[in-house]
Amino acid sequence: MLDFNRTIMAEYLFLLNGFLHIIGGIFAIGFLEVSVTWFIFTGFFLIWGIPTLRLTKSGELDSTKQIIIGCSTISFLNFFTNLIIILTENFEERFFLYYFILAFIIIDILVFPFVFQKKVKIDRMKRPEILSFFSIVLIKGLGINLLFQSLRYLGWPPEISSNIVIIIYIAIFGTINTILGNNLYSDNKNKKLQITSLVLLCLGLSLGIILFPNYPNINFLLLLMLYFIVIIIRVIYLSINYNKFSNIRQE
Repeated sequence: MLDFNRTIMAEYLFLLNGFLHIIGGIFAIGFLEVSVTWFIFTGFFLIWGIPTLRLTKSGELDSTKQIIIGCSTISFLNFFTNLIIILTENFEERFFLYYFILAFIIIDILVFPFVFQKKVKIDRMKRPEILSFFSIVLIKGLGINLLFQSLRYLGWPPEISSNIVIIIYIAIFGTINTILGNNLYSDNKNKKLQITSLVLLCLGLSLGIILFPNYPNINFLLLLMLYFIVIIIRVIYLSINYNKFSNIRQE
């Protein structure tokens, strides 16, 4: 019962974050990247939060594990995105927007452990699987965050020509990482997929390091650091479980 109540509380907080993003997005109009990002997260929180709450109350959440990784990814991604915003944006006379960011971050810190532990408990994960699942959440979050960065480099009105290289990089590796996160979750015993994903992550980090001198900002630096952390985790997981992986896709 205690676990059930904690899960319900986390999901109500998850939904609350969505409604706060609507209000924050309205007040942030004029700051293109921030307002659009918060409106997008409103959709994420409500689209994932409402069915998750309904499934939990009906006792069906355990049979729909995919929705839990979605909630974990959204909470982490929102935390990471707002951390970047608070480090890079200057709201000037609209200083109160920082209070919205603080609220978002606090809620994410409260929610993420609950939904993450729920997934671990449902799947009865051991330590290596917990490590892998955490890295998958990071990979999906990294991919979606990269796609969000198109707003920063496109601007308004859109200016593509001067940022074409970084926009292509963001589009390609944002898509790759999002797909990798999904595939690693659904087929985590495939040796070929494990190695391919590690190669692609290293490629994304290497190209990012090459591009960084031409596009230096704290946002890009944090993304590269996240890349590095994910790669370290995947290397550890692969080294521990290499002989357990199959060479063919599990049906």
